[in-house]
Amino acid sequence: MIALVTASVSRDLDEDLPILGAALERAGTQFHSVNWHDAVDWSQYSAIFLRSPWDYHLRRDEFLAWLREASKVTRVFNSYEIVEWNSDKRYLAELSADGIPVVPTRFVSSADEASVRDVIDEFGNDIVVKPSISAGSHDTSRYRDASLSIGEVVTHVARIIAAGAVAMVQP
Repeated sequence: MIALVTASVSRDLDEDLPILGAALERAGTQFHSVNWHDAVDWSQYSAIFLRSPWDYHLRRDEFLAWLREASKVTRVFNSYEIVEWNSDKRYLAELSADGIPVVPTRFVSSADEASVRDVIDEFGNDIVVKPSISAGSHDTSRYRDASLSIGEVVTHVARIIAAGAVAMVQP
């Protein structure tokens, strides 16, 4: 028996989950679609596959604690270390430093106009601002003429920082 892990808020949004379930049934594989945050005996599963736990960004510490505990009693795909690493998009800086092409990204941890203007000078006037820990475009906005909306951009960056995250800005 395997678990396809989702979350109550995203279960109906995962359009591929029913398709995967049908394929697993045809292959004779028993499975349950399970919310990561429900009280479940995870040891009953031979493996856990992360499908759509798309609220993790709102409860990242809780999600990672769950994943760490579940990993002690069964195999989880992907590993705790990988999920922890890639649940915060600051990993893009590591990839870039290693020469791997990524979308140009600046991580902004100070909500001041000078920092935002520096990014606009570097990337141009059409930018996207979002939290480094996010999913489903949560708190993501595009500013097509950022220099004319500088106050709005600074306020957005400040809101992200006040929530305990780092803002990322991309062209």
